[in-house]
Amino acid sequence: MATSHATTSAEEAAPLLLASSSTSANNAFRRDESGLETSSSSASSSCKRYGILAAAGLGALFVLSSSKTNSGVTLTTTRGGGRPEHVASVKLGSFETGYDLDANAFDGDVWHVPFEFYRDTKWAQAKFWRPGSNADLDGDVTMLSEEEKMHPDEKKYMPVFKSKGVDSAPVVVTAHATNLKSNGWVILDSAKKNGLEIVISGNGTTFHGFADKMMGLKAALHSIPGNPIIVNADATDVLLQCGPEEFQKRFEQADADFIFGGETQLWPEIRKYFDMEDEQQFKREMSLTFGEIGKAAGDDVELTGEHPNVWANAGSFMGRKEELIKYIEATENRMMRHNDWKEEDGFGMTCKPAATTDEEFNNVFPGMRQFDDQECLTAFQMQKLIERSQRHKLDADGSILFSAGGAPMSQLGQDANGMVYNKQTGKASCLWHFNNPSAKIRLKDFANAYPTKFLTEVGRGAMLRTPDEHPGNRNGEVGPAPSESP
Repeated sequence: MATSHATTSAEEAAPLLLASSSTSANNAFRRDESGLETSSSSASSSCKRYGILAAAGLGALFVLSSSKTNSGVTLTTTRGGGRPEHVASVKLGSFETGYDLDANAFDGDVWHVPFEFYRDTKWAQAKFWRPGSNADLDGDVTMLSEEEKMHPDEKKYMPVFKSKGVDSAPVVVTAHATNLKSNGWVILDSAKKNGLEIVISGNGTTFHGFADKMMGLKAALHSIPGNPIIVNADATDVLLQCGPEEFQKRFEQADADFIFGGETQLWPEIRKYFDMEDEQQFKREMSLTFGEIGKAAGDDVELTGEHPNVWANAGSFMGRKEELIKYIEATENRMMRHNDWKEEDGFGMTCKPAATTDEEFNNVFPGMRQFDDQECLTAFQMQKLIERSQRHKLDADGSILFSAGGAPMSQLGQDANGMVYNKQTGKASCLWHFNNPSAKIRLKDFANAYPTKFLTEVGRGAMLRTPDEHPGNRNGEVGPAPSESP
């Protein structure tokens, strides 16, 4: 039985920040040049949890109350050591009325989740937190020694964008994108088209590897009050065609706590998983329980019974917020480094495969040196299969979540209700993930073939104007390759 969603205020239910300071100060509201209110405060010496927008300042935590009005807010943080002033602004209006893709106006609230939130976790040594690792945010760090650059900058933060209706939404999409202007807009525009609220972490940062993506999800989840259904997706190569009601209906029909999107291949390839035949059989049995969920409408549509996506894919998964937090906690418990790790090797954390001892991890998997969110997700899935959990299920036929790979357009159709479906399975998936380099062109193909689906009218035009070499990228640039190297 799915847990019902109850609307809760952010300060009651979003344990976003753990703020402490040796001093205290009175809140001071002022008007900036645009006439918007700002608030700065440091917390008392006793720790207090805030469900609010915040940024870490020099020697204090700058806090913005969550009880905002429609007038909007602006938060200013001044950095020490010659660093520039950083301004995070919340635009006027609402997600429904203030969205302007052409003007790159992605209206919503911006939350700053400071290093303090990660301090006592394994993420604290990730490259993201090192001085100078986010050029646009860090300012001049030339005065720092090489030794100082190897340690976390405790004044840094993970930015989180929230559309206006997130705090009361029964279904919320989450994603991580370093640049909403270039290609992170894809998931945002698709959410807008389908009336979905969205939280996006990482805008304005540099991508250092998949650890950033997991840290972003952790921040995003803790910025959301209550326990809504979360649909976590890749930001740049996913299109949506269901609204919140349909996502919720299908999730509740699935009778699961956590649903893994699937793909055809196991990656990274942990060969021992192929030999776990009992677990593979149980996985197939759980996938069959989706039954007719997502069946395309029409007398001419046939459910084929095919289940092509038999391995977990980190480009899409879903569950109640608390269940996704449990997944992150399980990942943090599983993360470890090899015995021969040295500080100069970089972050070095990865997820120990399921059913693997520490000794086996060091001797059998010596090449696992970089964090991979899909490897962590698969380890989590395999552990749940070992436990014979009937609440963690793989969506192998696209009943809700579908990785299309390079499926030809001739394999697709529109059902009696106008939903795009896969003829191979007979399912009209809510989420379509184009999960390999050769499949990215499908972003443009879908925009061209289905002009009233997936993207707003402006978003469709933007997609069609992007280059075939980099579909969905509006400035033609490609970000840095994922790397955990120093």
